[in-house]
Amino acid sequence: MAIRTHTNPRIADLQPEIQDLLMRNGMQAHIVAVGEGYQLAVQGHDSPLIRYPISKQQLLALTDWGTNHANKKAYSTFTEIVKNDFDLPRSFVHARNANGRVAMGLHGYRIGIGEYGRTGRYGMPPPFLGWTPRQQEGYHLRRVGGQLFYAGTPMVAERPDRRMKPGELQSGGYGFYYKGHQQQQQTLPAQQDVLEDLQAVITPLAGKPRSEEPAKPYMELITSPVYFSNEKWQECLSSHGIIIDKEEKTLTIQSEQVNADMVYDLTSDELSALTSNSIEDRPIEKRLELLNTIIHDDFADKITMESLNSTERIGITLHPEVEQDLAVRQQQEQEIFLSSESANALASCPETILQESESIIRQQQEGALIDGRDLPYINESK
Repeated sequence: MAIRTHTNPRIADLQPEIQDLLMRNGMQAHIVAVGEGYQLAVQGHDSPLIRYPISKQQLLALTDWGTNHANKKAYSTFTEIVKNDFDLPRSFVHARNANGRVAMGLHGYRIGIGEYGRTGRYGMPPPFLGWTPRQQEGYHLRRVGGQLFYAGTPMVAERPDRRMKPGELQSGGYGFYYKGHQQQQQTLPAQQDVLEDLQAVITPLAGKPRSEEPAKPYMELITSPVYFSNEKWQECLSSHGIIIDKEEKTLTIQSEQVNADMVYDLTSDELSALTSNSIEDRPIEKRLELLNTIIHDDFADKITMESLNSTERIGITLHPEVEQDLAVRQQQEQEIFLSSESANALASCPETILQESESIIRQQQEGALIDGRDLPYINESK
């Protein structure tokens, strides 16, 4: 579906060169005027029409072209705008060379004559260093619906030793692919466990090691607001079991009353408030209020200044229903783990298990009964 643009002659559009670059990567885009502002309207080969408000600085960068600096700036500005909705080409060079005349490995790799045991056609002279026949057979690789399609050798997705020749680009590093289709949830089968989605809220397995050292009281690390710093604030929080990861944008609560880490995703505003270096802009009371707001759906208790001033790690408790759901989830994971261990033992020692099974059958004939699921407990090494 084509994108309609305003016909106002004063509105500059993307330059033909970057439009051609985007089209070769399955993307079309135009700049449209909306009131006193501007929008970037984009549509990928597998996406709906999406509009993004843009600033005047972004407008100037997008409409500039002609020098290496301007070209890269226009492309990087475009990708920065659409990156949350699309998987991007690996780099500007990959995008620029997509669908070009020279393959350079971008659409798959060619195994040349004399490489990895490949021989030429009958009657062709033996190959020598630097010699390559013209008009070699083989087609570029194509990705359709996430699947790889190609005609076969000499074009391959990867060479046997994953070798790349000088000047080649990494295969598949081109094209804009819409993320929205990946996020659509499929219909759950009738027999699927309804508690499976609990993993999105609760992470039963501890992802971060818990410290055995005493917690560091807030008043000892920060004796006065004058000496406040985010580094000391984070040191105090982490020693009490409250870990903020700026890279992952997550908050991890390690309560002594819960045998699992509770992990929460943080928005940019929440992360900025909890890691601010200014105590005047972000007072401690406001930070504690924000922390308790984030965790209140799971925890019945609150994080207080009194707990941060102690040498004990936090010991807040969960709501009863959350604690029950967590126990069920952990029990399910334990059962899955035991069943996988049993399957591995059966695959690794079939003869031993067979002998034990025959022994069980003889015992059953004599009147004794043993549940076959108890085999792993009979012999711990299995």
